Amino acid sequence: MSYTRKVAYNTVAQMVGKVIGIGISLLTVATLFRYLGVEGVGKYTTVFAFVAFFAVFADFGLQWTLIRELTVQKDKDKVFQNIFTLRLIVALLIHLLSFAAAWFFNYPIDVKLGIGIITLSWFFTTMNSVFVGVFQNNFRLDKSVSTDVLGRAIIYVLILLATTYNLGFTIVLISYVFGTVVNFFANMLMVRRYVTLGFGRDTAYWPTILRQAFPIGLVLVFHFIYFKIDSLMLSWMKGMVDVGVYGTSYKLLEVLESLPVMFLGASFPLITKYVIDKDKR
Repeated sequence: MSYTRKVAYNTVAQMVGKVIGIGISLLTVATLFRYLGVEGVGKYTTVFAFVAFFAVFADFGLQWTLIRELTVQKDKDKVFQNIFTLRLIVALLIHLLSFAAAWFFNYPIDVKLGIGIITLSWFFTTMNSVFVGVFQNNFRLDKSVSTDVLGRAIIYVLILLATTYNLGFTIVLISYVFGTVVNFFANMLMVRRYVTLGFGRDTAYWPTILRQAFPIGLVLVFHFIYFKIDSLMLSWMKGMVDVGVYGTSYKLLEVLESLPVMFLGASFPLITKYVIDKDKR
């Protein structure tokens, strides 16, 4: 299969998966928002915006650096294992900091506990993105898309049960942990075909990784500030009801924003290869 076909296949696979994922997400959001009410939606939006801010630093460009290094370096196991280890260390530190920082804000107790729950969920999402990077490099995003749909479906079913039996805001958020854990382990099983799982200890290689990741990480931080800081500011300046009204309409923008990222993700390994090979294309 030519590279053009691979990029096209991966873009289409993502789009198909995204359509299914969006359908599931819309069902999830509709179920959640009817159950939570405006104030509950405000709490929900605040929890996710707060954790997302710290998650940017947990990633800080390492996924895109992984894709580049897998394209450039011959020893793919070395690249994967060292970036996986570095990602694990950074993710643990940042996500623990996220939960600790929540207690310094004047949030309701269920919001603070919710931040802890979603922090755990996002930790698995952060680590899972390393596996997704391997699939991107091998033009097999159909694999990660299928597990993403599986994870979303599990989250929806659990949220449906939680709302049907009126189990409360905290139990609703725990549903996300189960979905992301299943997604993580499903990808971990499939990624073994392309790389050897393990931890890397080549600390001399780590500065190279971080130098590559730093400019991308800065872009991601500025992007978050541009796109999400308003929800956090509202939660500090107003209250959960205001965030609920504002956050509901923002869901549409989040869906639309993902469309160009699909093509970028599918084409990035090929573009990197052209740059390294000094190919005029």
